[in-house]
Amino acid sequence: MRRYCFFPVVFVIAAIIAAVQLANPAPSDAEQLNIFTGMQQLVEYIKSNKEMAQYRYNLGGLKSEMAVQMDAASGSIRTTAADNAESLPALKAPVEQNAKSADSFSSTNIQVEGVDEGDILKSDGKHLYVASGGLVHIIDAYPAGSSKILSSIKCDGYPQEIYLKGDRLLVLSRRAMKEGMIAAVYDITDRSKPTSVRSLAWEGSYVSSRLIGNHAYLVINMPVNLVGGMQGDGETVTLPKITENGKDRVIPPDQIYYFDYPDYNYRYTVIVSVDILDEGKESLCRTFLTGRSQNIYSSEENLYLTGPKSPDTVQFTNRFINDLASLAGGETSVKIKGLAASNTPPGQKLAEVESILEAYLGGLGDSEAAVLEERIYSLREKMSRDMERERNKTVIHRLAVKDGDIDYRCRGEVNGRLLNQFSMDEYGGYFRVATTSEGRIFFDSPVSRNNIYVLDGDLNVVGRLEGLAPRERIYSARFMGSRVYLVTFRNIDPLFVIDLKNPKEPKVLGELKIPGYSDYLHPYDENHLIGVGKEVAPINEPQPVPMREGMGVTAPDIMPSLPLRQQGVKIALFDVTNPARPVELAKYQVEQQGSDSEVSRDHKAFLFSRDKNLMALPVSYSRTFPSGLERGLMPYYRNWQGMYVFNISTAEGISLKGKIEHNATYKSDYEATEAIRRSAYINEIFYTVSEGAVKLSSMADLKEIKTIKLPRDTDDQMYRVEMID
Repeated sequence: MRRYCFFPVVFVIAAIIAAVQLANPAPSDAEQLNIFTGMQQLVEYIKSNKEMAQYRYNLGGLKSEMAVQMDAASGSIRTTAADNAESLPALKAPVEQNAKSADSFSSTNIQVEGVDEGDILKSDGKHLYVASGGLVHIIDAYPAGSSKILSSIKCDGYPQEIYLKGDRLLVLSRRAMKEGMIAAVYDITDRSKPTSVRSLAWEGSYVSSRLIGNHAYLVINMPVNLVGGMQGDGETVTLPKITENGKDRVIPPDQIYYFDYPDYNYRYTVIVSVDILDEGKESLCRTFLTGRSQNIYSSEENLYLTGPKSPDTVQFTNRFINDLASLAGGETSVKIKGLAASNTPPGQKLAEVESILEAYLGGLGDSEAAVLEERIYSLREKMSRDMERERNKTVIHRLAVKDGDIDYRCRGEVNGRLLNQFSMDEYGGYFRVATTSEGRIFFDSPVSRNNIYVLDGDLNVVGRLEGLAPRERIYSARFMGSRVYLVTFRNIDPLFVIDLKNPKEPKVLGELKIPGYSDYLHPYDENHLIGVGKEVAPINEPQPVPMREGMGVTAPDIMPSLPLRQQGVKIALFDVTNPARPVELAKYQVEQQGSDSEVSRDHKAFLFSRDKNLMALPVSYSRTFPSGLERGLMPYYRNWQGMYVFNISTAEGISLKGKIEHNATYKSDYEATEAIRRSAYINEIFYTVSEGAVKLSSMADLKEIKTIKLPRDTDDQMYRVEMID
């Protein structure tokens, strides 16, 4: 009798499922929110998923090894459901910086009105607060003639972001010598003598934060580790810990929530709310056992956490068993289906399926057996593709926030991955997202496409627009009221204007195709949009045709990309008055090839005031300095970094008003100038901020008025560099 071996098909699955049984799975309910009953349940849950994560597999047939890391795990115990009946409020339209200020001064470039974001620079119209050189400086900035440093706060760590609320300053610092962060609140009633009134510290990574009213909401990822045990298998699990004012607060298991959905890359996502005006009020923590958090979005009423989805391996492998049963007839099919429905442990179940199918194949002729083997392999390929589609999804969690309270509401998911926070928006009772998803046709390289999804208050998808700009990906997105503007890129920059007035039927109103792309979109007004990105141009030299390999053949790329070269920073002003025919009204290109702007990665580096016809952004590029010529050496390149300041209006377009640079305050072989990272204005004074200085210039002509040097924390080795007199 001929014996057929399909270990590559079934046995790999059997090894995975043998581990899955350790998780004691219950029927999955993706909306279910659970809470651990104690340490024992938490340990068992983590141990079972850790063991499953030691297995890897590739069901597409391109690899044969078994011991690879799994992309998913599963199993949980159901308890209580979360209330998700609350509907979303409408979101106010974004407003220009400083719209509510009594005096004319700029504020942080934020996404949502009423929701502040941490930055390295804050202003109250009189003072500047600057995180630089391991210190936080409070500067009496206006008027210019009397400007000076009032005080410098030496923080416990390296300041990364600051928040300002009245006479309180919140400083978020990266801990020295170990992973973790410190959040410190200072009373700055006397700006010359700040006083620490509160501190929180934690180990783990900082995701993001927002300030709504008096309350700061900090999103933190903390590690989940098994500790103890004779063989390192763990008898207990590390619990999340917050140290507040020197006192440790450990979050017990019965305050840790988790979801009836698989994930193997577990960590604690801790959301901490802190009332920065009332140091006597204890901070509030909500802790969830989740996968990796990627991006967050916040309105004044809701906080959204997003992260990649992990496939439900149990569900997929059980479906695989039932599909195998459908290939065989008679008693063989009945036996396999009986196993699928039985309570037999999953590993044993797959081993028995393998034996049944081997016996069945042994009774067939060669040609019939070959056909069946091909069908089995096809099922494996399908399972692999289906799981890949699941991995390409994004999970979204909504939490209601109000006056420091944090309440979990619901969970949803969409196809594709989010670029950043601007890929999300809440408006008119709906949550809207823009994603880039990937799929495969003939070869191994993925084919991208772009999508818009509209979700209701329970995060159910109620409207969708899929398949935009195939083989391109999203470079920037901006939701503005009932529209979203989307920039995708491969060879050219299509700017899509998409109507969301009917949430259930999003539709493209128009598009504009131009060279280059925009990394950041900013509203000028309701009918105009500013784009910051890069100009590109085709390379004229002959280029080899790109090839793809897969399925045993090598062939030309179906849609080969034109070879492109980035030219430099480009700023464009778009007119979308007629959404069916968007127009590039004006543009400015930085001449230096390879120039770059921090705005492409951090929107808070962008300064704009429509009332003042003002726009500013930091720019950097390399240029030749002849310093080595007198020594008979070749010229060498050093980086120039400074602030480009523009006049901008719909009538006059975009024109360069001037450039501001800071002389290097510390010796460097590579930097010709100090990197200017932020700019601001107070009335007629324009401020530029670098690591080593704050320069005051006239708004009228950008002529320097004064430069205030910023000291560094010389006690810290990180900032012990030689200063230029």
